[in-house]
This record gives sequence, C-alpha cells and structure tokens, in this order.
Amino acid sequence: IIFFALFFLAFGTYAQDSTKVRPCNQLPIAGADKKAVIDGKIEKLFSDNLSSDLKKGTHKAVYKLMVDCYGAVSLSTYQSGTFSESSQKLFAELLFKSKWKAAIHQSVSVTTFVFVTVDIVNGKVAVVVQ
Repeated sequence: IIFFALFFLAFGTYAQDSTKVRPCNQLPIAGADKKAVIDGKIEKLFSDNLSSDLKKGTHKAVYKLMVDCYGAVSLSTYQSGTFSESSQKLFAELLFKSKWKAAIHQSVSVTTFVFVTVDIVNGKVAVVVQ
C-alpha cells in the first residue's frame, strides 16, 4: 500500500510539473519551413518613439534577433547602420519587447534568427524582416 501511495504522489507531482511553461532549450534552426513573423505594426511603434535626430535625413539600422519557439525575442543586437548609440539601444529594447509568431519547422514551433532592417527617411519608418 505504501508503494502505491508513493507512486501516485510521485505521478501527481510529475503531472503538475508538465503543465508549466518551459524554455525552448533549442539551438536556433536555419531554414525553417515558415519564418518568424512579427505581430502588429512595428513601424508605428518605432515612429512613435523616434528621437529628434532621426526625424530628419536618412538613417538605417540592421538588428539580429533570436525569436524563441514561443515568439519571444531572447536576443536583440545591433549589427550595423547609422543610428546614434542612444537610438541603437532604444530600438533594440523596442524589438526585444515586440511579440512574434514563432518560426515553424516540420509542423513544430522552433527558435530561429531573423534580421530586421529599419530605414528612416525624414521621419518615415520602413521595416523589413528577413
């Protein structure tokens, strides 16, 4: 009887643990069947947060993001461009907080890298996700 009681106790604890959200623990996958897609209008978010130095002239930045299997950005790094240091940090933070639909590979959500190019011409923002 003690054996069965311990078995059910252990099994019940395991069943509760299996319902928790766990990290993906995946290496990023290259060549996913469907790329990660950003939810919402990132251009509006960027436009609403433009600093005065970005409202005139032409500016460009490229960021590398790691989007996990839940659609959260777990890495956001500035790769290249003409942004000031403060603008680099601001846009990296905005990208880090953005929500994504995870990439799909063989019908499973996977972690992947994406490149986001931000072009600003006289205060008008265009974003390309590759």
